[in-house]
Amino acid sequence: MAGLELLVRTSRHTHTLGIALRLVTGGRRCVERALQAGGLQGVLPCSRDLDTALA
Repeated sequence: MAGLELLVRTSRHTHTLGIALRLVTGGRRCVERALQAGGLQGVLPCSRDLDTALA
């Protein structure tokens, strides 16, 4: 869970700077499952690829 905590802290910090943090999962379900298990699927926006994340 330490990695997820770091992502949440980074997301909050970048948000205060007006920067949106998006995770690119590459379609890997393990990333989505980890976020879901940590209750973070709504906190950290995910995209399957970079083009979608930047759209």
